[in-house]
Amino acid sequence: MSAVPLQEALADLEHAELDDLRARWHVLYGTPAPSSFRSGLLARAIAYKLQAQRLGDVTMGTAHRAVRTTKAANDQADTKPQGIKLIRSWKGELHTVEAVDGAFLYEGETYRSLSAVARKITGTQWNGLVFFGVKGRMDLARGRAA
Repeated sequence: MSAVPLQEALADLEHAELDDLRARWHVLYGTPAPSSFRSGLLARAIAYKLQAQRLGDVTMGTAHRAVRTTKAANDQADTKPQGIKLIRSWKGELHTVEAVDGAFLYEGETYRSLSAVARKITGTQWNGLVFFGVKGRMDLARGRAA
């Protein structure tokens, strides 16, 4: 799987059948895929593993320290973070959104919410945090976990 560029491998997951995803899981994780996992969850877990293998993984301790550090910094300063980028593959195409000035920039247009960006991409109503895979609720305008 590593011969395929990462973006292409991630885009391929969107169209993969359940049996193919289970086979990919077995190759990556070395165990059979949990029978309760459906294609959406399998695809996300496989995408995470592919990215972790190629770009490096983050330990839970590192993730928790980053959240605490960001929260502490934002508690001390009333500035809004700049440059937070969210990337989502949708129907074989990668979409990048950047947090700027308390709003979200997508394809040169400014949106007040991630949900508006998700609606622009998909043409349907989405929770923006869910669409972009943000874990838990997050106040991105302030950069604080809720």
